[in-house]
Amino acid sequence: MSIISAPSQTNQRLSIRTTSSCKAEIQRAARLRGQTLTEFVLATALEAAERTIKASVEKELSAVGSAAFAKALLHPMPAHPRLEQAAKGYAERYEAV
Repeated sequence: MSIISAPSQTNQRLSIRTTSSCKAEIQRAARLRGQTLTEFVLATALEAAERTIKASVEKELSAVGSAAFAKALLHPMPAHPRLEQAAKGYAERYEAV
């Protein structure tokens, strides 16, 4: 789900300050991937952003699901009459055995 834009569509600037050793390390990694420094930093930042957002959404959905599950346990819906009949028939048939 990468959203890297074509060069003609980029109009926003992102700048960072770092040490020369940190920059050298990032440039080395970019060369290993065959990317420019800008391409590498943008791609890596987007990957991290996507993972962070996905993890956050999963936590939110997990919390919503947990709340719904707890509500269902604490306040169950009444059994359907046909289910009650089936359970009664089962009990009559197999509890005597």
